[in-house]
Amino acid sequence: MQEAVSLLKEEHIKMKEMFLEIERFINGGSSVDYRKFGHHFKRLDEIWENHEKREDALIKEYAKKNNLIPEKSLSEKHRQLRGYWNSIRRALDAKDCEKLAMVLDTDGRMLLERFAFCIDSEEKFFEGIN
Repeated sequence: MQEAVSLLKEEHIKMKEMFLEIERFINGGSSVDYRKFGHHFKRLDEIWENHEKREDALIKEYAKKNNLIPEKSLSEKHRQLRGYWNSIRRALDAKDCEKLAMVLDTDGRMLLERFAFCIDSEEKFFEGIN
């Protein structure tokens, strides 16, 4: 279980770095290069997708091992994050730089804020496993 926690923490660091890049895109305003952003977004999506699966498996394993009910609030936080994420994806798919800039300014900023909060919560949970 410790190896899984270590891997998840490493992924958190990598995702934080990638979200800093997204923040740079957001601060770029209407000059967002949607192709470059799309490439970055896709890479982060792949990492995040696999990360969520590993996190969910770890939580279920921990809950089973300790006779606990699996944490549902984490799943709810992930669902909220995915709502913002999907909004950005739709704007990106539209290939409209102006629309993408607007969505990044609203949903992108909320995603960054909530993502940071979610990682902090997860890190506290991981400390309880140690």
